[in-house]
Amino acid sequence: MQEAMAVDKPDNYLTVQPKIGKQIQWRMNATLQFLAGHNLQAPYLDVGTWSQATDILQEKFGEKIESTAETDFNFSVTAPQDAYKTIFCFEVIEHLMNPLTFMLELHKLLDDDGVLALSTPTRKLAVEKVHFTEYNKRALDFLFNEAGFTTVAYKVGHAFPWWWHFTGVRPMYRMFFHHYHFYLLGKK
Repeated sequence: MQEAMAVDKPDNYLTVQPKIGKQIQWRMNATLQFLAGHNLQAPYLDVGTWSQATDILQEKFGEKIESTAETDFNFSVTAPQDAYKTIFCFEVIEHLMNPLTFMLELHKLLDDDGVLALSTPTRKLAVEKVHFTEYNKRALDFLFNEAGFTTVAYKVGHAFPWWWHFTGVRPMYRMFFHHYHFYLLGKK
């Protein structure tokens, strides 16, 4: 087992960055709706250091959600345990240059009968400055297959409330061109 790094977090993320915090809550609500009805079991791993999403997951599942250590996910994923029944990976792969290496690392951390819950934005018409790559479903399916995963469930959809799209030009743009891929993956 590898030791996880301690992460300092604010008492209430919403008071630190309320606009971003609210959007994280909306995206997590959409993700949890997608995951409803699926039997997700502990131990749980959330890929990335602590975020508000980790706290939302911990509250939902009533169990400790472990986080990965801070590493460059293009090369390795370091976790406190060797294997997990459920791995959460929300909005990570679009930031990576080596997504296949990353997915192979997650495959090693997942129990043979475990599931990987993953989300990523769909490809948009405009370039996103913080995303290295954005994917369509065909590219994601190919990537996951190459990494040894099979799709258990899939959905594409919005993550924000309908009324939010009428609050400005960028939100209106997102209504038409910004959706999310939600995947539940198992090992082949």
